[in-house]
Amino acid sequence: MKNEYGKLVKTPESLNGNNTQALYIVVEKIDEHYEKAVAAGAKILIEIKDEEYGGRGYTCKDTEEYIWSFGSYDPWTENE
Repeated sequence: MKNEYGKLVKTPESLNGNNTQALYIVVEKIDEHYEKAVAAGAKILIEIKDEEYGGRGYTCKDTEEYIWSFGSYDPWTENE
């Protein structure tokens, strides 16, 4: 039996590969992170690139079909 939280969570597999949210994670060594993700089997959705607003980043799906965005741009500290 699932708990109350578990009843609210669906995996991409149970949603025909669709995601209902995607995270952005700030990473200092983004090029190294990208290489590790590729080596681990991540499917790259948006290739690593320099962004016009600053920083560098990419978006991928992991082996369980979850979507992740990683980048060096930190919007919470850029204006400090």
